[in-house]
Amino acid sequence: MGTPPASFGERQDAHAWGGLVAAPLVAVDDETLRRFYTTLLEPAFPPAELMTYEGLREARLEATRGGTILFDADDPVAGIITEDYLGGRVVLVAYLVVAATARNGGIGAWLLSGTVARRAPTSLVLAEIEDPRWFAVSDAGDPVARLRFYDRVGSRLLPLPYAQPSLRPGCSRVDGLLLIAISAPGPDVDGALVAAFLDEYYGSCEGEEVVRTDPAYLALRAAALGDERGRLPLLPLSALDAARSDPAADHATAGSAGRLPKRPGSRCGW
Repeated sequence: MGTPPASFGERQDAHAWGGLVAAPLVAVDDETLRRFYTTLLEPAFPPAELMTYEGLREARLEATRGGTILFDADDPVAGIITEDYLGGRVVLVAYLVVAATARNGGIGAWLLSGTVARRAPTSLVLAEIEDPRWFAVSDAGDPVARLRFYDRVGSRLLPLPYAQPSLRPGCSRVDGLLLIAISAPGPDVDGALVAAFLDEYYGSCEGEEVVRTDPAYLALRAAALGDERGRLPLLPLSALDAARSDPAADHATAGSAGRLPKRPGSRCGW
């Protein structure tokens, strides 16, 4: 496959890497987008964590969305999709996916490096990943391997009891996720910036009433505001207990034997 960039933050301006051809998300036709969705995104993400194909087809034309798909000949083999919040001050890596046959070759790091190089100087780049203590290995992926991948590229943990908002009616929130910073800008971040991002993200998904009144959301927002200086520390990804306690430890403390069964992924109705 080719050699990944020596530095994770090195800017990637090439249109191809390792024999793969890159195309902007906005430039692919509907048929190609559907193949990317059905062959890569659907197998990798449970429904509650994935926007619908129709939603993606419409959203990719918005100025706040970005992304790249990598192709081997005509076959999509990897891709990244991003969403801008607060006028671009925060960028969420909504989806990063690599075909099972193409993993462990540096493609995911290459895609992330391009996003970080373009956006990190002026934006806080975030991603949502599954807490491996809450989610089991499944056909969709390996949460432990995913955590190791993000650790290798220098990501840091925001110490929050994070849950993904409901993406559409009929889907519950996805609890047990971690919010991480890609290519951390320093030892901490502005808590008010993170809280404002959560306001816009949750508001766009669940409505402004939730942002104003929902107790679980308000507790998450309060944690995001950080310490008395308004700073939220960025921690090693190994510091999982800073986000939430281990459900197995809680189970044992309550007096039950054995580990809790891990969830294979959240589901929702269509």
